[in-house]
Amino acid sequence: MILTPDRLLCTSGMLHECTSCCTLQLPQLKERIKTLWGAVSRKDILLPTAFVFLWQATPSAETAMFYFQTNSLGFQPEFLGRVRLVGALASLAGETDDSVV
Repeated sequence: MILTPDRLLCTSGMLHECTSCCTLQLPQLKERIKTLWGAVSRKDILLPTAFVFLWQATPSAETAMFYFQTNSLGFQPEFLGRVRLVGALASLAGETDDSVV
């Protein structure tokens, strides 16, 4: 189930019956937020989520390298995109090839 803010406010159990104009009493909203927090704050959910967030939030040299490759070396952005595409396809082919050990 995908949880969206309007889904938190929906009182009916059926997705097709939910609209953003559903009325919900404050105690029900507090209970739903408490339930959501209980699910998110579990250690087996919170730690991988925090790891992925921190991994993606760390700075990388990708932007600076792109600037150097396009402005200093004179490569076109389209060419660099094609190189990344070929590299990604080669990586996928290498992952699926079981004959290479």
